[in-house]
Amino acid sequence: GSRAHIFATILHLSKEKENTFFLTRNKPLINALIYVSDQHESPSHVHAITILANLTRNKKNTNHLVFHVRAFLPMLTRAMDSTYVNCRRHAVYALWNLSTDKMCRHEIASVHNLLTGLCKCALTKEDDEEQLAASGALRNLTNEPSNLIPMTNSPQCIATLMELTSVREGKLNMVQY
Repeated sequence: GSRAHIFATILHLSKEKENTFFLTRNKPLINALIYVSDQHESPSHVHAITILANLTRNKKNTNHLVFHVRAFLPMLTRAMDSTYVNCRRHAVYALWNLSTDKMCRHEIASVHNLLTGLCKCALTKEDDEEQLAASGALRNLTNEPSNLIPMTNSPQCIATLMELTSVREGKLNMVQY
């Protein structure tokens, strides 16, 4: 009913670059979307993650989301454990977008369990887009020298990076992306 219409409207608005700057700075909206995105039993949670991922597409929003919306990165970390493929895919899309901003890379890598979640998504066989986005985010994060310590401290992060650099089962090397 009305909830679906509201999500459809916000989703449509979040796809326009000019709107995302203002939507991202609407604290009650962002807090509500983060709250709904954590309700994993609700089908609305996928819509909330999709909207939040769209907001990360605007470079002007990356710094704000990473440094001023403290619940954002932990929410994306939890979203990577969702049973919904679309939810995981949009969470890693968001992290891939955020990790293109060099100023945000260390903060992203420092979030508890975020690197572990990215590694898990990068090795998934269920969804190629999820795997590609997670690999892209990991590649961006490895380009920040200060992330060496968080990456070595994350279980299986180095092993995942090594796995992604090798050719397996005739598939192309993911590192080239």
